[in-house]
Amino acid sequence: MIKGIIFDFGGTIDTNGIHWEKLLFSFYQKAGVEISNNEFHSVYVQVEKMLGNSSIIETTDTLSMTLQKKVELELLLIYSLSTRNNNNIQREQLINKIVQPALSFVKKNIEKNIPILEQLKQTYQLAMVTNYYGNVETVLKELNLIEQFSVIVESQKKGVRKPNPQIFQIALEEMRLSSEEVLVVGDSYKNDILPAQFCGCKTLWINPEKKKSNEIINRIQDVADLVVV
Repeated sequence: MIKGIIFDFGGTIDTNGIHWEKLLFSFYQKAGVEISNNEFHSVYVQVEKMLGNSSIIETTDTLSMTLQKKVELELLLIYSLSTRNNNNIQREQLINKIVQPALSFVKKNIEKNIPILEQLKQTYQLAMVTNYYGNVETVLKELNLIEQFSVIVESQKKGVRKPNPQIFQIALEEMRLSSEEVLVVGDSYKNDILPAQFCGCKTLWINPEKKKSNEIINRIQDVADLVVV
């Protein structure tokens, strides 16, 4: 019997299964930044490592501030490539062209997902396990999500990152539930689904590109449709 649900944040609650790399790449293209998918992947990974191993993101940074710092670092790497010239780029304007539509996209998703989380909260203990930069609680407060979760386990604060199953074990201990009583919902098969299954949790993989099944969903609403009686 399910008593608790653990959600991932980035790529799950905020974007309904669309990975942030793919989402940002689409906004880079719309902003006119000439970069290939492979090149952007390399830049995205480098910046994620930089942010995960530094104090660039502060605990008080909002989502807007986080995205601005991310995009600024990505653009610095993109325009440091020898085949490009950044002299004619108005950096602040370009950052806004990428950040603002990304923020708008997230906020629209969150507005739709809050009532679903509130519905689930009436029956289940809700928790969050996320690889983030140390400021996820600030972001959750900004997005009016903080009250939905009784337990928040963030990689930067716990010193362990997904896909290490230990981060899910920490959440289970704080929830005071056994793995058999918990459902894990996430967008990454590697980071969310596999380590959660290793711990013995039930799982739902949110993946809009795959056909829905008992293990795969396309949006957060599907969680409520499947588990709420």
